[in-house]
Amino acid sequence: MKLYCFRYLKLSIYCCNSSSIGWQINIGPPSLSEVANAIGNLKRGRAAGSDGLTPKIFKDGGPAVAARLTEILARIWELDVIPSDWSRTLIVPIFKKGQKSSCDNYRRISLTNMVSKILVLIILRRLTKAREEQ
Repeated sequence: MKLYCFRYLKLSIYCCNSSSIGWQINIGPPSLSEVANAIGNLKRGRAAGSDGLTPKIFKDGGPAVAARLTEILARIWELDVIPSDWSRTLIVPIFKKGQKSSCDNYRRISLTNMVSKILVLIILRRLTKAREEQ
């Protein structure tokens, strides 16, 4: 499912660049500044993703982590292949109120891979910027 969604997002970017829509979107692999910006926008106190990594790890890693992550994301972008573990999501039930024996009294929190969140933030920012400039 994630692989399909990633290809769909990239296809959307290519289609938006067509003359019929007129959006100008960067279709290249993520840049170091985009990765650093996405890392900077992560909220430090959030739970770890399905990969066990927290936003704090990326934020405290500084430029070295951003540079290495940029290389990884560029490779993924060029190959059009999402790592299989990115499709795994850990669903955690959080009790709301009422009887704990009733499943309806829990909300579900999905913990997804932190690196995939960073890539999605970059794509979302590109699409938002293109839409605002239209």
